[in-house]
Amino acid sequence: MAASSMTDKSAENGQLAGANGQVSNDGTPDQNLALASISQKLKDLFKSEEQEPIPERFIDLLDQLEKAEQKSKQQAKD
Repeated sequence: MAASSMTDKSAENGQLAGANGQVSNDGTPDQNLALASISQKLKDLFKSEEQEPIPERFIDLLDQLEKAEQKSKQQAKD
């Protein structure tokens, strides 16, 4: 069953996702299992992205930006 049809089906059954994205257990076991699986996969994906090191190029760009801001502030004082 596709995710959108599960959402539609949940809405038809009067189920609403809470602020944390969890659906009440009033759905069918298949729906609850599918939602739990999707939820876990999304959490795993974001957790792995969160643990990725910051690319060196991005750090260099941030350093350049900081230096440019400092130079601009110094020129504004003079």
